[in-house]
Amino acid sequence: MSSPGSIKLPPCERLPAAIFNRKQFRLLVLAYLTILAAFLLSPVYAYCSENKVKIGVLAYRGHNEAIKMWAPTADYLSRKIPRYSFITVPLDFHEIGPAVEKGLVDFVLTNTSMYVELEALYGVSCIATLKNVRNGGNYTVFGGVIFCRNDRGDIKGIKDLKGKSFMAVEETSLGGWRMAWLEMLRHGIDPYRDLKSLQFGGTHDKVAYAVRDGKVDAGTVRTDTIERMGEEGLIDPGLFRTINQQHADKFPFALSTPLYPEWPFAKVRHTPDDLAQKVAIALLEMPPGSRAAKAAKIAGWTVPLDYQPVHELMKELRIGPYKDFGKITIFYVLTKYWYLFVLSIAIIALMGVAISHMLRLNKQLRQSKLDLEEANANVEKAYGKLQDDIINREKAEEALKRSYNFVKAVLDSISDAISIIDIHNLKIVGANKAFLNEFDIQEKDAIGKTCYEITHRRSGICAPPEDACPLMETIKTGKHALFEHEHHGNHGEIIYAEVSTAPIKNEDGEIIQAIHISRDITERKRMENELKESEEKYRNIFNSSQDGIYFSDKNNVFKLINQAGAEILGHKSPEELIDRPVIDYWLESKDRDILIAELRSRKRVTAHLIRARRATGEEIYVETTSRYIEDKSGNFIGIEGILRDVTVRKLAENELKRNKKAIEDKNTELEKAYNELQAAQSQVLQQEKMASIGQLAAGVAHEINNPMGFIMSNLGSLQKYSARLAEFMRVQSETISELSSNSSNDIPSRVDEQRRVLKIDHILGDLTNLIMESLEGAERVRRIVQDLKNFSRIDEAEYKMADINAGLESTINIVWNELKYKATVKKEYGDVPMLLCNPGQLNQVFMNLLVNAAHAIEKQGEITVKTWNEGEHVCISISDTGCGIPEDKLGRIFEPFFTTKEVGKGTGLGLSIAYDIVKKHKGQIKVDSEVGK
Repeated sequence: MSSPGSIKLPPCERLPAAIFNRKQFRLLVLAYLTILAAFLLSPVYAYCSENKVKIGVLAYRGHNEAIKMWAPTADYLSRKIPRYSFITVPLDFHEIGPAVEKGLVDFVLTNTSMYVELEALYGVSCIATLKNVRNGGNYTVFGGVIFCRNDRGDIKGIKDLKGKSFMAVEETSLGGWRMAWLEMLRHGIDPYRDLKSLQFGGTHDKVAYAVRDGKVDAGTVRTDTIERMGEEGLIDPGLFRTINQQHADKFPFALSTPLYPEWPFAKVRHTPDDLAQKVAIALLEMPPGSRAAKAAKIAGWTVPLDYQPVHELMKELRIGPYKDFGKITIFYVLTKYWYLFVLSIAIIALMGVAISHMLRLNKQLRQSKLDLEEANANVEKAYGKLQDDIINREKAEEALKRSYNFVKAVLDSISDAISIIDIHNLKIVGANKAFLNEFDIQEKDAIGKTCYEITHRRSGICAPPEDACPLMETIKTGKHALFEHEHHGNHGEIIYAEVSTAPIKNEDGEIIQAIHISRDITERKRMENELKESEEKYRNIFNSSQDGIYFSDKNNVFKLINQAGAEILGHKSPEELIDRPVIDYWLESKDRDILIAELRSRKRVTAHLIRARRATGEEIYVETTSRYIEDKSGNFIGIEGILRDVTVRKLAENELKRNKKAIEDKNTELEKAYNELQAAQSQVLQQEKMASIGQLAAGVAHEINNPMGFIMSNLGSLQKYSARLAEFMRVQSETISELSSNSSNDIPSRVDEQRRVLKIDHILGDLTNLIMESLEGAERVRRIVQDLKNFSRIDEAEYKMADINAGLESTINIVWNELKYKATVKKEYGDVPMLLCNPGQLNQVFMNLLVNAAHAIEKQGEITVKTWNEGEHVCISISDTGCGIPEDKLGRIFEPFFTTKEVGKGTGLGLSIAYDIVKKHKGQIKVDSEVGK
């Protein structure tokens, strides 16, 4: 630390002190000229031949996803900036740096931390910052989220990640790793040392899947990843819990770190400034609802943000351009003090002239120098031998130092507390980091003390050296020793430790030191205690159960059974059944074979009723619920199950079966009587059908007479008109003949007079109407006959697709003579689908309902026919404004032979037939009526 009032410059501000020889100097000048040439020629190479502009995009979710997201942005720029064609180049985390370095792209769109590295290494510069859009909001900042499964009660905060497995996206990913890395360091965890394992999935999606599937204990991704994958239906966000939850103003996503600027759109060094300015303007003008913005799932772009927080993060982590932060390199000296090198070259050139003059002077001194060199040769030989000895000793010391550092690094990487003890005075001569951290002590304070002094300083529990302990046992016997003990932690909690010691011998085999290793087994002890409690709880349930519980091995031999099971099988204690075959208690061996076969095929819990016998020979019925058990390799190892004595219930069931047989015999008699009733009903049905057909024939005859009447009348009129036209044509012919022989001028007037007397103009005008009326009458006859033919198919047994609306329409036409004098028919047909049915039978249902409706109306009323769709059903409603049905008779209207009409006016089978037809079509028929309505 610097003293108060002093000023300490950071290492990067100090002037380097370095001396270069001629060879190094020439190399530096050559490197400088190469860099200068590359810098000057790269724009020419990039833009001399074509106007294609390449945008390198970080494909953090894969190349296909990158093309899908950012190709529309390239198309947008191509449209906005004439004479340039923009294309998208997807690059993964390892490809984007070399692509920028070699000038393979002109612009780059990457994550924030990689931009900072590219800015420092290759001179890229930000021209716009992305505006992310999520949940209806626009965001120019983002962070990282550290998360685990919701059911991980052992992970509360970041410190709980120690010793756990962890997955991040990439080592170069800012939101997917570096933000979380910094948060771990700030909470005292070095992830590269303290985590059980650290993996990198390559994409954010793979990290979320790995945590969800339990492949790792926890992971980290950039903010909004969990929410986005949830919206896409890839994961259930409710399965996860955020670790180290942070809350930022107007930032709605799960967050574990500070916020940093969003992705930048940057130009590389060789890209012309005027093109970069056009691209920046086009990006800032991008509408939020444009195709490019929607494909990238952004709200557009904004002016470049301040990326200094990212620089600070990378400084603290010492990564990227700050990997050697605080160190002075030759490259740094060249870039910062280039002008001094140029000035030095000029000075050296001037010095060359002076040197040439000095060389002439040195020639005169060379001879004398040779004499001195000869005299010094002997001295140098002796000095060289001494120097070789020094070098050899330094090499040996260096090798010893490297060996010590290697061993030290290995010991520090071990999570167990390790100390090296001198066996002569029992004092510590070395300790690893785990030992120092466990006892919260510095290495300088630990060296020279006994381990008992250190442990006693904290807990006061550890025994003095002379008592029995593994260290003393190792010193006495020279062998490895192991034991367990408990002590208090830094916060007073009980800690269980497994302590082992081993001797360290010298080249002569003498024990000079001992290695003392302490391993924290508190968690293992806790699990052992919980296992014991669980085992005791299970044993209590096992012994107190009223049902028999057993386990048999693969040879079907009892290996475990409780007291209740032994008593069910007629034994006083479970021990009498151990190692006895289960099949000995089965009355029929096929029961066991069926059970085993079913268990193996289903591989799940299976219930069976089995005839068994007790040890006394008494026959019983046992209900067994069994489960087939396999080992990890899928091999059958046994069956576990529950036995329940159901003898009393089974005997009652047998008695019930005997009673059931008597009831079935009685039902047979009733069924016979019912069949006879059905035969009688069929005969009455035929009579009803014949009556309906007779009624139908009368109506058809009446309907046909009406159109045929006016057809005959019209044809009579047409006959008279034809006669008049014939007379006119005769007179016209005579007149024209006379006109040809007589030139008198009264002939045209005679023709006109005759035309007027015969009303030729009126006939010609009325002739068209008469013909149209005749055609209409003929069409009505044709339609009535066709409806009659359609309806006559009532006995067809074939099911086919039919239009319900068309069936209703034809039935209404058939019974129209029955309806038109009583009611106005109101049709409300809906858009219903074709129905698989027997159209003739359904038409009979419609006819019965329509005729009943007409009969219910005394003078004049209204009948409404309505169809509609209701879920998977087609619904038909036929209602009337007749007299209604009393409530006490509503429940009987579908019974055969029941009728509300006067005696002799109805058979009571119409609605019964309709009911049977609808039921055969797997439908429902219901009635709703009120007297007077």
